[in-house]
Amino acid sequence: MTTPDFSESFSDSQARLEPPVFEPRRFNEITMGDANLQRMLVASFLKELPSMRAGLRAACSVGGRDFSDALHRLKSSSHFVAGLRVSDRVARLEAGKPAATEHERDGACALVGVQLELLEQALRAFAQGLPGGAPVR
Repeated sequence: MTTPDFSESFSDSQARLEPPVFEPRRFNEITMGDANLQRMLVASFLKELPSMRAGLRAACSVGGRDFSDALHRLKSSSHFVAGLRVSDRVARLEAGKPAATEHERDGACALVGVQLELLEQALRAFAQGLPGGAPVR
């Protein structure tokens, strides 16, 4: 009989349960493996990313419907590029109790912001590996 190791923190074990930042197999399913479609979706997402980030930051200050709309836009957009962690994290924020205070919204926005940064890096790396054409900017 083995003794369980309780030295691992809850956040460490929870992190392993999170979906990947980007799931190439899922992206291939979404795009049916079409490299041109993949390039187009990645380019479109990256082009809109500054606007989505700005919208989220602005919505964090005011809350309410603006905050919900910004979350929904991020969830939908990240879903279409197989950004599973952003999509999952935002879906959990949407399903949970509303972030009523600016402090709660700021915390939520910071978490989502970190995941967006990771997703951006993953998408850029993925796009560089696509056959033909220049890397996505």
